[in-house]
Amino acid sequence: MHIVFRLMVVCCIWLLPMHLYAQRELWGMSASNAASAGVIFKTDSVGNNYTAVYTFSNAQNGKDPYGSLIQAKDGYLYGMTSSGGLYNYGTIFKLHPASGTYTKIHDFDSLNGMTPYGSLCEASNGKLYGMTYKGGTHTVPNANRGVLFEYNPTNNLFVKKLEFINKNGGNPYGSLTETTNGVLYGLCSAGGGDATGMMFRYHINTNVFDLLGSFIMGPAWSGIHPKGNVLPAANGFMYGLSQYGGAGWSGGGVLFKYDSSLILNKLTAVHKFSEVMPDSLQGHEVVGSLVQATNGKLYGMTVLGGTDNAGTIFEYDTSTAKHKKLYNFDSTLHGYCPQGSLMQASDGKLYGLTTSEKGQAKMFQYDVATNSLTIKANIAGTPYYTTLIETKNIPVSVGSMAVSNGYVVYPNPVNDKLYIKTAINDTEVTFISTDGKLVLQQPCKDFIDVSNVPDGLYIIKLTKGAVLLHTETVQVAH
Repeated sequence: MHIVFRLMVVCCIWLLPMHLYAQRELWGMSASNAASAGVIFKTDSVGNNYTAVYTFSNAQNGKDPYGSLIQAKDGYLYGMTSSGGLYNYGTIFKLHPASGTYTKIHDFDSLNGMTPYGSLCEASNGKLYGMTYKGGTHTVPNANRGVLFEYNPTNNLFVKKLEFINKNGGNPYGSLTETTNGVLYGLCSAGGGDATGMMFRYHINTNVFDLLGSFIMGPAWSGIHPKGNVLPAANGFMYGLSQYGGAGWSGGGVLFKYDSSLILNKLTAVHKFSEVMPDSLQGHEVVGSLVQATNGKLYGMTVLGGTDNAGTIFEYDTSTAKHKKLYNFDSTLHGYCPQGSLMQASDGKLYGLTTSEKGQAKMFQYDVATNSLTIKANIAGTPYYTTLIETKNIPVSVGSMAVSNGYVVYPNPVNDKLYIKTAINDTEVTFISTDGKLVLQQPCKDFIDVSNVPDGLYIIKLTKGAVLLHTETVQVAH
């Protein structure tokens, strides 16, 4: 009897999941209002069930988060605050999406950068890269123009890689974008030829900085003071937005294209927004970034303009070079003056944030097919330069052993040998990275040698022929 009871207990334990999975959720941040110094929040994958996960209440941990969260390969969410921390110049933090545990991991100071307004970028080498709006060691007239930095989550090492000094740009608001391995692209809102912004490229491995183009005032009015990120589109060009310029002094910003194949004028305005009626009804003043949806078209928002001068949602077709206003925000029902960017979730809908009355914001869902906008949640605080993100189904807390459906996988995390126990013969194991790349595939033996597999999270699949038997997620940590 005792033996049977013990077996039942063991079987029950084996059937319990030994690690937690983050369900597909939408996450975002907002800066301070009267009640707090900012909020990290989440909803389910379609914008319902709003939850304030973390409230910034202790200034030492950071306050006023600008920009967006990112989910790194280790499963954690990373972000930055624009102020607070040890020196009141902002922080870098990480958050455990399952438990909501918040950890400050870096304090910005004036010499190594301060006041970040953008988001982090996880590069192919596993390190995080970002920019600050201010800071640096240079003196007038090149003082306080910001820095580009690197942060290594593995050893918590922060390194300032370069300083912006006017001629190579200055005061970036946005984030970096990696295209090919080790090459980052970004925008500065100031600096360059007319001190009105520029686009650059930075090589991680060689620390080489290339000035790609300046946003200038003049006959072309190619736009000035770009904010946000550049978007590598499917047609091979890069696109972005500038806040002002485009149509003389009445210019309300441009949608620009970068063509690396041209010798001169690589930056060109493909659409110009205007502050003057009737063109202002199409929207003007853009501070966010573009997103390319699955239909191949680009989508973005303006802060002002439209029928109520409360901002718009627009579409740009790269195949026809045509701009189209899709939706007018108002100052009551749907919020106004969006100061961030759209994202496309796994349901195919676009999601974004607008501001509202009394230090509140609204989270909305926009359906391109029906041209309908639905408010999904009221958010505490005001989002600045924020894009919602959708988390992936990867484990964020890993136990030593996972046992389910008759399969035993251990240890987890794994260093060199991953043991897989199953009663089914002739099975095959496949390792897939979280970005979908095939890493390893071989017959399933007593153990799998992962000593040459890079650190990170992997999905393993056990199959027999064309039949999928089991999936598991493991963390390789040498």
